Amino acid sequence: MGQPKQLLRFRGSSLLWRAIDTACAVPSEQVIVVLGHAADQLLPELEGTGVTVVINDQWMDGVSTSLRGGLAAVSSEARGVFIYPADMPLITPEALRELAHRQQVSGRPAVMTEAGGVRGVPVFVTRSLFPSLMIQEGDVGGAQYLRAHPESVEAVHFTDPDLIRDVDRPED
Repeated sequence: MGQPKQLLRFRGSSLLWRAIDTACAVPSEQVIVVLGHAADQLLPELEGTGVTVVINDQWMDGVSTSLRGGLAAVSSEARGVFIYPADMPLITPEALRELAHRQQVSGRPAVMTEAGGVRGVPVFVTRSLFPSLMIQEGDVGGAQYLRAHPESVEAVHFTDPDLIRDVDRPED
């Protein structure tokens, strides 16, 4: 992309700012942002947001290192967390609220988004899954673990496949 994706502008805001704004619009005690590659370029974007920043110096070892860093920073009072990357600008607060609601109704330890026939992030996971997610290694995140343990997951279907659309190329 020629620059960190999180700094790309979409509808007047950087992708990073949009992800934070979305998280802040959902009732929560804490918003955690994990920064890896180009963290020094991204930090100024976080000034004044009040988010908890985790610097992942091991980002080159895969996304699992970011997952572990983020989970380690979760407040001890939190019952769970949303996990999603900043490069998905069409995630909405309403979708996140629906995930949290469906987790409470189902009683399962995790809920996973399903849209366009694909299951993935955003996800909501309860604290009971943190130990299993913390031992993931390499370039895998929580979604891979959740797909391997369907008994623990409530899939929440959304009709708009763009909800989970991510930005990987300039034309995206």
